[in-house]
Amino acid sequence: MMIASDRQVTCVYNTAHQIYESRLQYHLVKCKKVHNDQKKAICSFDSTHHVPASDYLVHIQTCPNRRVLDEHAYHVDGERRSAEECWKEYVPVNLPPPQESWDTDGPGYTYNPDRVSREKPVIRVMTGGTKSERKAFRQRECRRLQNLNNGLPLNERQSA
Repeated sequence: MMIASDRQVTCVYNTAHQIYESRLQYHLVKCKKVHNDQKKAICSFDSTHHVPASDYLVHIQTCPNRRVLDEHAYHVDGERRSAEECWKEYVPVNLPPPQESWDTDGPGYTYNPDRVSREKPVIRVMTGGTKSERKAFRQRECRRLQNLNNGLPLNERQSA
């Protein structure tokens, strides 16, 4: 469906493609899949801006849709200020070094579901293994459940 004010634009992947502006996003998704050899970056401010990856940083600085973000981001205390003015006042915060390290600290308590289920009257299932291994596992499980139901102590259950 064409809108009266809808104008035609040229596809960035194939200049032979002329698309109505209202259909451009749909077309770019399809055309990008076909022309995946072209290295294009998608603008953060407008998803219909597919620019060469080498020109991406320049485009981000000069994108006409960046104005919306700038107006919102740099409206401080009721007055509008430029990004440069806001950055001049920025003071980096020196944070203290972290007190914990996930790399050096060993795990405190780890949950082992196999160990826990061995002590409870639940039916366990072996996944994988050969047919004979699964059969042996089922037989061991039957003995384990019988021992649990008979109330045998832990050391006798393990030897059975």
